[in-house]
Amino acid sequence: MSVKAALAALVEGVRLDIRRCDELQKLLRHQQHLLARTDSDGLEHLNQALQPALDQLGQSARQRSQLLERLGLDGNEHGMTKLLEKLPEKLARELSPLWQALVQRLGQCKALNERNGSLLAGQQEVLKDVMGQHGLEYGIGY
Repeated sequence: MSVKAALAALVEGVRLDIRRCDELQKLLRHQQHLLARTDSDGLEHLNQALQPALDQLGQSARQRSQLLERLGLDGNEHGMTKLLEKLPEKLARELSPLWQALVQRLGQCKALNERNGSLLAGQQEVLKDVMGQHGLEYGIGY
């Protein structure tokens, strides 16, 4: 793969991942809504859409890492920073805001996911407490 083709694939991959993150955010917000309603059927259905979205972002990150390595850079955020410093100004002006948008969206997805995890953990704790109290009433220890 030529340097030009690798750079084009990198730019296109970042663009696609921005759209993927937007979709993932929608799914995570819906998950939050379902968690608040304790809708286990809805959550089960949503998880069938959520996992492929997460898998696709993971695959794309691995591809981006490989492209950076083909360009002689570290296959991580540090490598992307170095690439942006080395690119011709016109291409850097195109890729830099795209990269920043992706980093921002990934951070938002992470925050939503952590919030959803906290909601789920809280619900599990309440359920555990309720089950423990009822278990004691019936002579069952949990």
